Amino acid sequence: MVPPSLKGKEFETLILEAARREEASGGLTLSRYGVQGVTFGDKTILVPSLPDFEGVLAGGRQIIIEAKACKTPGLELRDKNFKDRQYSHMAKRAEFGSLCFLLIHFAERQLVTKRDPGMTVAVPVNARHPFWMLYETGERRTLSREEALTIGQAVPWIVPKGCRKPLPDLLSFLWPEARKIQLSTAQPTLFP
Repeated sequence: MVPPSLKGKEFETLILEAARREEASGGLTLSRYGVQGVTFGDKTILVPSLPDFEGVLAGGRQIIIEAKACKTPGLELRDKNFKDRQYSHMAKRAEFGSLCFLLIHFAERQLVTKRDPGMTVAVPVNARHPFWMLYETGERRTLSREEALTIGQAVPWIVPKGCRKPLPDLLSFLWPEARKIQLSTAQPTLFP
């Protein structure tokens, strides 16, 4: 059910659709961070963006997601793809207990000797993790699909009731226990 390949905007649209369904069931609310700009006289200058999505789990814990679609063997984490301002924002919020993730959809790749299937991986962003420590020093600026799976987790795609297309299962990495219990009576722990 995992799409073999997605474009960035298409991936973001599917995330928002999955979030709308989770909001209807009481699991979370999620929306886009707005574009920011500063006006000087008659000119508006856009400020480098924050991550793609911000929301709250039922119970009050903030969630922040930066979504990326990747067709190469690894995601380049240089400023054109993953802005320092996005990382800094997520790292700071993670310090205070927010759940921050880089949600990457790796496209299917057909190689000479093997096939890498399309897959989506949720990589936690936290400045205390060894990978992100190396990122901060500039030693790591690429995240391969293998390393993403090592430090993150594969995200299943599901076809929710009343839906015809697969959507990423957001609760699988944001609140895994929610799939095992009745959401209307569940209250996640704020700080696990």
